[in-house]
Amino acid sequence: MSTQGSEAPARQLISHIAELQSRLAHPHHWTEGENIKNAEKLRQLEFELRRRQAMGEENPIETYGIK
Repeated sequence: MSTQGSEAPARQLISHIAELQSRLAHPHHWTEGENIKNAEKLRQLEFELRRRQAMGEENPIETYGIK
């Protein structure tokens, strides 16, 4: 498997995480229901990112600065 091929899904995942983090940092822009959905989706995506890391994929957390 090429590195470039595995980087695209990781980048999309990280971009989605960053978007949700931004939304949660400014909760007044969203309804309470949207904030709850955003928080749950962020939790799920962070879990997926860590799962991929555990499976031996390139470490996107360190590579892209996700904490």
